[in-house]
Amino acid sequence: MRRKVVGHSFDLEVFEEVITDPETGTTEFDECGTYSANSIIHLLWIVFKHRFEHFIAGEGWRD
Repeated sequence: MRRKVVGHSFDLEVFEEVITDPETGTTEFDECGTYSANSIIHLLWIVFKHRFEHFIAGEGWRD
């Protein structure tokens, strides 16, 4: 018989600020993506690794 260990799941939703009206400075937030991991350390590693990949590709430190 197999038993599954139920742990905490950590989620991080990433949003990007988008200027919708430059004259008034109105902004909205659009969801860019979601990261999910079983531990906070793993979640931080996933985010760091993903942003580093963008950095190496010359796109800057972004999501």
